[in-house]
Amino acid sequence: MASTTRYCTRCERGFSSTDARQQHIKDSPNHNICHHCSSPLDYATERELDDHLERKIGTTI
Repeated sequence: MASTTRYCTRCERGFSSTDARQQHIKDSPNHNICHHCSSPLDYATERELDDHLERKIGTTI
């Protein structure tokens, strides 16, 4: 099994490196990332991300 830092629990996939996992999160439609926050937040649904963006910056995707 891959290291915990190299495992995506949402997609139940392991990765050979942390960089590969980060690329997966960036590219996967299963992840909804807020790129406006200093520490990017990953929301379970696009609706949750939209709600966050509405509160944070007053707009949605």
